[in-house]
Amino acid sequence: VGRRDRARGLTVKEALDEYRKEHRVADEDRRDAISKHLNACFGNEAIADIDIARSREYTLARRTGRIGGGVRRKAERGCDATIRRELVVLISAAKHALKHKRITQMPVIELPAENSTTGHDDEVSYYSKEELARLFAAADAEGGEIAHFVRLLYLTGARRGSLEGLRRGQVQWEQRRILLQPPGKVATKKRQPIVPILRAMVEPLRALWDATPNDRLFVRGDFYVPYRALCESIGLADKA
Repeated sequence: VGRRDRARGLTVKEALDEYRKEHRVADEDRRDAISKHLNACFGNEAIADIDIARSREYTLARRTGRIGGGVRRKAERGCDATIRRELVVLISAAKHALKHKRITQMPVIELPAENSTTGHDDEVSYYSKEELARLFAAADAEGGEIAHFVRLLYLTGARRGSLEGLRRGQVQWEQRRILLQPPGKVATKKRQPIVPILRAMVEPLRALWDATPNDRLFVRGDFYVPYRALCESIGLADKA
């Protein structure tokens, strides 16, 4: 998708690198993924030369999966909400370059139209009651940490990453609540709220609490593979 190198002007890759050096973010993995996607399309082009046509080419490439994916998924289509976030990062990098006089004009970048559906996001998948029952049954049959993980993922409504890194200090038994925002983590627009410890949470939480003396409640640090395998085993791969 990317075009041939341009000898003149600050490139998109250079602008992104400079912007990243001077702006701290909470989620470095997501930041790296965004840079990877943008560089795959624009990397060696002069950032000031990006226009509406090139913006639309990027949007189409992400929608169709020509750009996207990684180690886990070789090709992954981006929804418009995700593409907007990525192009906003490009705009921010351009503004940063303009402020520091590394470029003399802003690129003209077109964003996909905002989706009016509340809560629409490519990270959200909903299960029917029947699907949820099958998922719980499969997790219980598997046993171990994955069974506790699936239950708590549903009951807390937490993002996978928030639950995977859950530590003892975030579970407040006396107050009967879980702090999903880890101590010391930079707050972002993605809410990581305080959730109550419901009666159904007590058994899996206690099992994890008593299973290991480690600070982290889950020994496994990443549940992507086992969770996806579990979903695939019951025909729900598209919702993993």
